[in-house]
Amino acid sequence: MKFLLFMLALMFSVFIQAEIVTKESPLHYQRIANTVQSYKQRTINYISYVQDLTDNAERELKANKNLRPSTVYSTHDIIFTFTKYLPSWVYPASIWKEDPVTRRKHIAKVLRSSPSISRPRYTAIRDEVASWAQTSADVLTKDYFANLTLELNLLFMSTMDLVERSTDSELMNSLFMTADYVTLEHTIDKFIIECNQKFKATLNQVNSDFDRIVALSGELRVPLESVRLDAMEQTKYIHNKMFNTGIASHLRYLGHRIQTELQRLSGEIRDLQNNQEACKALKKHTADSLLVIIQDTESMYALLKKSKKFVGRVWKNAKDEVVQSPLKLNYWIDVVDDVKQAGKDLLRRLSKLKKRYNH
Repeated sequence: MKFLLFMLALMFSVFIQAEIVTKESPLHYQRIANTVQSYKQRTINYISYVQDLTDNAERELKANKNLRPSTVYSTHDIIFTFTKYLPSWVYPASIWKEDPVTRRKHIAKVLRSSPSISRPRYTAIRDEVASWAQTSADVLTKDYFANLTLELNLLFMSTMDLVERSTDSELMNSLFMTADYVTLEHTIDKFIIECNQKFKATLNQVNSDFDRIVALSGELRVPLESVRLDAMEQTKYIHNKMFNTGIASHLRYLGHRIQTELQRLSGEIRDLQNNQEACKALKKHTADSLLVIIQDTESMYALLKKSKKFVGRVWKNAKDEVVQSPLKLNYWIDVVDDVKQAGKDLLRRLSKLKKRYNH
């Protein structure tokens, strides 16, 4: 307050001097006067800003009965912030991770029993994490899987072009076919590597968004971290089984099959080089059989569709754990359990009071 009074007195004297300079000085002093006027407006704005801060502080003190609010972070916030840069064995999930039922109840308990001053912040964090789960589901199912399907279509088209080129009656020669083997193998390996890199980058972005939201989540940090961990691990498992075990293995087998058939075709043509009709029929037969194999992709697209559905379900469950709905059975199961626990606690307290009274 003394500082503000001093500033007001100082600026008042400056304003008077500015008025005198403006009235009595020639034009080349006008710039000085303008500068002083600018500082005058800034001072007025700053005083108004300080007054607003003071009013807000007074309102906060009245709302909390002149008590300072507790800190907005917990020990777990500090631990998780640092351990994400360290090996997993430093603070393994087995120490802190909660199962789905425990963390669902934990979240509900924090929101229900937290102090009134903290509850709005916890509710906002809970809602933002629920929104994060929905956004993550969209990024994975609508963006990543859609791009994966598109890239797979392009790979099959380029593979069919390669087979048609390699079995063309005029273009076909051993040197050309050898180059095609290398091109096909490189294209398949590049597709697999890039898809895994895109999946990893997508998960990194999902993790980054979560870390930003829960940086100061306090008592909610452990259950929310448990929700995140399970959703990420399940998503990785589905992707590994779907892509690396299913689609990638099938593509490598397809590349090997095409290479084997074209090598066999090349050897048979050398044996039949004097019979142009037989060579032409053999090329057509090989091309047709390989194109049928390439076009038989229903199993891979079905696997993509199934995996997309599973991933969407994983993230929907994560959202439902964070935000419980009265329309869900788990909500009422938790309510009944809470009522039972409250009854047990009441009976225990009454029993203690009875024992004290009897003594």
